[in-house]
Amino acid sequence: MFKTCIIFYLTHFLNLFGHFYCSDLNKLEGLEKFDKMRVNERNFQLVRNIHANWFATGLKALMGSLGRTLYQKLSKEEQKQLADCLYRVEDKMDLVLAANCLVNARRRHFARIITDQVDNNYKMR
Repeated sequence: MFKTCIIFYLTHFLNLFGHFYCSDLNKLEGLEKFDKMRVNERNFQLVRNIHANWFATGLKALMGSLGRTLYQKLSKEEQKQLADCLYRVEDKMDLVLAANCLVNARRRHFARIITDQVDNNYKMR
């Protein structure tokens, strides 16, 4: 797999730069097409915005996966509390409030489990 990737990138590099003449480095033909790809302030802001959106989308996907797994383990009352908390988040891009809802639901769930285990231990005595 690694050799395949190296070969792919090497052939891609040669396709891009193979037509340049090494003897005449001051006058490389074909570099004009790269001038269009230069980063200016407008392009930088667009790329930065795209990156931020991808990052937020990735975090939301991870939180959604964790939330789904947690939701299935919760009791009906805890499920309702989690759903109510998430419903109160007005800005759907606000990852902090949604993460707080998940963390608090998880803490309540484990606190209930520990309490149930302690109660069961006392009943067994």
